[in-house]
Amino acid sequence: MRLLHKILPVLLILSLSAAAPAALTASSVQAAEIRASVCGTFAAVKKAFEQKYPGDEVVLSFGASNPLLRQIEQGAPADVFVSADVETMDQAVSKKLADPATRRDIARGSMIIIQPKDSTDKITSLKDLERGSVKRIAVCNPQTTPAGRYTQKVLSKQNLWDTLSPRFVQAATVRQAVDYAARGEVDAAFVFRTDAARMLDRVSIAMTVPTPKPIVFPAACALTGKNPEGGKRFLDFVSSPEGQKIIAGFGYEKP
Repeated sequence: MRLLHKILPVLLILSLSAAAPAALTASSVQAAEIRASVCGTFAAVKKAFEQKYPGDEVVLSFGASNPLLRQIEQGAPADVFVSADVETMDQAVSKKLADPATRRDIARGSMIIIQPKDSTDKITSLKDLERGSVKRIAVCNPQTTPAGRYTQKVLSKQNLWDTLSPRFVQAATVRQAVDYAARGEVDAAFVFRTDAARMLDRVSIAMTVPTPKPIVFPAACALTGKNPEGGKRFLDFVSSPEGQKIIAGFGYEKP
């Protein structure tokens, strides 16, 4: 069987615009997944799933939560939707784009602040971001990304969002924020720990960010696809001990 792996860089991760999802065969499962950092994770899950269920073909579409949800809302075929935050999944359910009966959390993550590897101006608290030496801070767009919303909530709780906003360098994705720090274009960046893992030779982890709520990744069967049985099978596999072992291997915690 021919395997199809289609990546949609929805938020200009590679300075490319999103392509239309490929047409699905009756046996394929369209899995809409949300963050570039999990490309490797879900590629591994896809491989193991298709080995276990050779009659299913998984088409992976990657991008940020909100743009992918908009694609589904506009009719893009999807049998599974995975979000990086609860709010986006809540929207999918309320708009009747995802089946609430199949909803479950599949992983947990954590937010961190990273700095360029050669930085000597070490950050150990959120208050340190107010230092004059911290001139540029990469944050994701809170209007379009879960990472941005987590960052905004954390800094607002400490009355730092408005104070620091003149220093913000807005990133379209978490991966872009990591790249800014890796290239030394910012003094600090708010990112997910799993995103930073690929760049630890070029960035250092300054601190773990205390988010008001746990960072969870909910998933559910989407309602615009053509293979709901396959979608449910894929979700069950992701939630199984076998699927969870694969996800844990990429640095995610159990839900």
